[in-house]
Amino acid sequence: MEIELPWQRWQMVDERAVADLTARSLKSIQRDRSLGRGIPFKKLNGSTVRYRAGDILDWLELQPAGGSTAARETKRPRNKQTA
Repeated sequence: MEIELPWQRWQMVDERAVADLTARSLKSIQRDRSLGRGIPFKKLNGSTVRYRAGDILDWLELQPAGGSTAARETKRPRNKQTA
């Protein structure tokens, strides 16, 4: 499936645009960034965070397909604690 973006692949967008496009919360985007995972980003002027539109598209295409089966397959088993 081809995903289209409202920007050119080279354009830089802010984290709110990423959250809107990926249907994830802003906090989730920020948490992934702080843990060094998720969509690659650039820091401009030391604090301004931007994402390249092409990297967002690439990340979206790598995500598993939706549906209950896909969600079950990617879920990690819980650790059972014994009393």
